[in-house]
Amino acid sequence: MARRATRLALRPARVEGWTRLTLDCSLPDRLPASVLYQLLSLLAFWSGQRLDVALDAAHSGAWCERWADVLAAIPERHLRLRFEVGEEGRHDG
Repeated sequence: MARRATRLALRPARVEGWTRLTLDCSLPDRLPASVLYQLLSLLAFWSGQRLDVALDAAHSGAWCERWADVLAAIPERHLRLRFEVGEEGRHDG
């Protein structure tokens, strides 16, 4: 399957002096935990708050377990992990 293009959107935030960032891209399933930790740590640092991370639990058990293990290794001060099951949590790509 071909990877989707990476999309980074920047818009003014509701609070002056801040920018809203939206990132949509594909990552390899075997992304090293240390690399993901660096990325999420930087985003948490610059946003000034924990990241709200949703893991789509409607997919295969092995896929979900792999990402749950990687995300569980990241300190709670950087993210809040939640699991989504259902149509709104499905994003194929």
